[in-house]
Amino acid sequence: MFSVLADEGILSPEVGRCFRVEVLAMGHRRDAFEHPRAFFGREPSSDVFLADLDLNPAK
Repeated sequence: MFSVLADEGILSPEVGRCFRVEVLAMGHRRDAFEHPRAFFGREPSSDVFLADLDLNPAK
């Protein structure tokens, strides 16, 4: 999720609203793996996390 915050800005009202609606407000109404898909608008990936740790993501 950091990639979205890094791209849009950590204090972006739009990103905060999307996170609140797509992740927090949904609670247990859908599978936990669906939350990041809805928030990102794509399949989640660990590539940004690994790059932040100076590790090369496996391609």
